[in-house]
Amino acid sequence: MVIRSETSAGGVPRIIDRNVAYRGEIGQERKAFCIDYIKRKKATLKDLQQRQLDSVKSNGAQISCQKGCVYCCMAYMQASVGECEAIVYYLYQKQPALDTFLCNYSTWRQQLRQNGDLFLECGQLWLEKSQAGSGNKIKNALTMAENAYRRQGMLCPFLSQGACVIYEARPFTCASLVATSPPENCSPVSKLKAETLVFGTPQIFDNSFYYGKIEGTVLAFMPLMVHGILTGGYEFLSNIPGLEGLEIYQD
Repeated sequence: MVIRSETSAGGVPRIIDRNVAYRGEIGQERKAFCIDYIKRKKATLKDLQQRQLDSVKSNGAQISCQKGCVYCCMAYMQASVGECEAIVYYLYQKQPALDTFLCNYSTWRQQLRQNGDLFLECGQLWLEKSQAGSGNKIKNALTMAENAYRRQGMLCPFLSQGACVIYEARPFTCASLVATSPPENCSPVSKLKAETLVFGTPQIFDNSFYYGKIEGTVLAFMPLMVHGILTGGYEFLSNIPGLEGLEIYQD
């Protein structure tokens, strides 16, 4: 799914009140889903980290990723609707994290526009790649598009002083990638090839949700999806496949 715009008034984000978001029967289902999802995600991320450590240790290597290294935070990161919903709930419980994201977002989004909104091509190619018989041509095109996005050198708006403010609820696409070569090799302008490992996380395809049914897994550019839910609430969610009709719950 490619998110193209966000709701705002006069350039100032219109954040949906958290009490409205979780009011009523559907609101309570949203809340229960998010609490359960975050709980399961924490367990999955812990298991994922252990698998990563065991894998590199068996190969005589070590993970070079560490706090303060932000090269991966320049990448185009997809996330499911469920993940983004859970991140929104997480932000509502962590006011400093919410403030950080909102403070960073407008500058990040403006720069993204100035650079030509390269995420749109990444999103479209991700969609094409997910279809049967897409082949190597689409895969190679996606790699090139993602590399072009990284070369912008734009840091994720969820970063604060080199640390991720949603680390406990971060997307699986972020957590599944680790590097075993020197951190500087991961720089978009490095001439040295980074040695990386990607570990599968089936939970990203978890379609359990608080409303309706979703055919397949709806993935989107994570910061835009999160911002869209924060500022558009039920109206925004109702435009997502499987969630049609939710706008009637908008207060």
